[in-house]
Amino acid sequence: MMDMDNLKIINDTHGHDAGDRAIYFLAAEIEAIKRQEDLVIRRSGDEFLLFMPNTEATQAKDMIQTIIKQVESISIEGIFLSISIGYAIKHDPYQDLGRDDSYG
Repeated sequence: MMDMDNLKIINDTHGHDAGDRAIYFLAAEIEAIKRQEDLVIRRSGDEFLLFMPNTEATQAKDMIQTIIKQVESISIEGIFLSISIGYAIKHDPYQDLGRDDSYG
C-alpha cells in the first residue's frame, strides 16, 4: 500500500490542478516501474495498491526502494514528491495479514 505524502500542501499552495498532476505523475511512475504481472490500483485520492503475485519479501523491499527513489525525483511546482509504503506477504489464501509478522 502506498500513500503520497504532502498532497494537501501541493493542493493548498498551488491548487488542485497541481495536486492532480502530482497524482498522475505518481501513478505513471508506479505503472512504469511495476512488472508486467503486477497490478496497480488507485484506492483513494492519494493512496495506491500494488499487487505483486509470487513475490517474496526481499523482492517487495527492492520494489519499494525503487519506487521511493523514482518518485523522489518528481517535482511539481518546485515540490519534490515523496511516498510512504508498507507491504504484506501472503503465502496462504486463508492467512490473516493482521495477525502475523508477514508485513513491513
